[in-house]
Amino acid sequence: MLKKFLSMFSNNLAGLADKNKNYKQVNIMGRLISSFSKAKLICLVLGLYILYMSTGEMITSIKPIKSFEDVANGEVKPGDRVSGNVIYALDYFAAEQTWKEGNGSRTPKKDSSYYYLIPGNDSFAALQVFVRDSDAMRALVDETYAYMFENGPEPTAEMPFTGKAVKMESEYAELVKYFKEEITAYGYSEQEIAAMGDPILIIPRAFGAVRIMFGIGLVLVLLVVLLVVRDYRRFA
Repeated sequence: MLKKFLSMFSNNLAGLADKNKNYKQVNIMGRLISSFSKAKLICLVLGLYILYMSTGEMITSIKPIKSFEDVANGEVKPGDRVSGNVIYALDYFAAEQTWKEGNGSRTPKKDSSYYYLIPGNDSFAALQVFVRDSDAMRALVDETYAYMFENGPEPTAEMPFTGKAVKMESEYAELVKYFKEEITAYGYSEQEIAAMGDPILIIPRAFGAVRIMFGIGLVLVLLVVLLVVRDYRRFA
């Protein structure tokens, strides 16, 4: 009888311990849920989304700066940050157009950016330039042609640029055909073009804005975490 009583007593204790454990788990989850609100959830999702969208560009923004001399020497790789004055430029080989559609109508197409050929030492790169900078780029192109083909002086036109190098085939595959056709027009064979490797495109980036967006996302996430921890302790 004593053994049976002790056995029943120990089983009851074990059951109480399991119930207490389950209660603590439920209580912790309840406190966590109570510490969340719709506003906090929206801020958390928004912050995480901003971080997701800006982290890659943020990483690029803190990399060492590559110059257009590096571009000319073929020392720029996808993901590099490029900044400085464009040294040489040949004519654009493609244009990007934008328009608006609505109510069964469409506005006339307008050029929004141009893709210029950037000559280097035994290689070429491409540069995307917005229409607002096309006048400065046109001046540089004219001076580059005069220098390279008419024995003119070195280009002096100012064309400051800040951007990111990307692999053209991966992110702008539709440009590769026109890029190679433009190089062929300067007397290069298909074999010579292939030997130059994967074409690099440099696209404009406002890294100051990227850092601000990344900072906003980080602040939102940290703020939600701090508020949840505070409210969790309050409900404890």
